[in-house]
Amino acid sequence: MVEGRISSLSDGIALIENMRGVALHSTVRVGKSRIPGTVIAINGDTAKALLFDNWQDLLIGDRAVSDNIPLSVELGPGLIGHTFDALLRPIGSRDKNEGALNKRKRWVFVPKRDFGDRVCSGDIVGYVRETLSVRHAITVPQGLCGTVVELNSGSFCVNDRIGKIKKADLEQ
Repeated sequence: MVEGRISSLSDGIALIENMRGVALHSTVRVGKSRIPGTVIAINGDTAKALLFDNWQDLLIGDRAVSDNIPLSVELGPGLIGHTFDALLRPIGSRDKNEGALNKRKRWVFVPKRDFGDRVCSGDIVGYVRETLSVRHAITVPQGLCGTVVELNSGSFCVNDRIGKIKKADLEQ
């Protein structure tokens, strides 16, 4: 984690000092309300961050932190029919930290691979149907290659494990 302090603030752009080691395009959280932003430039130990929320209450000297994780959004079934902001947070939600996907809703997963199939990052292992016309491909996670040793069909939540892939004598 990298921690610094705001040294300048104007039009949603914060200059943050003492951010040596922060990565370009990483997410930052600024001030007591942890306003989200992303690092858009680095000069020495000063990071320039674009802020995504109302920054009017921020002050020079307010704390900023980054875990050096790139700005990203969560994608999957359940987005259709809802309205989101640029960070894929539900508009109208009382909880700014609520994710885009409903973690409790169950979706029917239909596998398209079999025991013993060799799979790698991005390969489709099955599908989840959100509507009659929208079918989501479920893929092998980034950086993973191996052999399918388990792949279950049925009703799952988005964070449930649907199977196992054996990689170099390990199950993942």
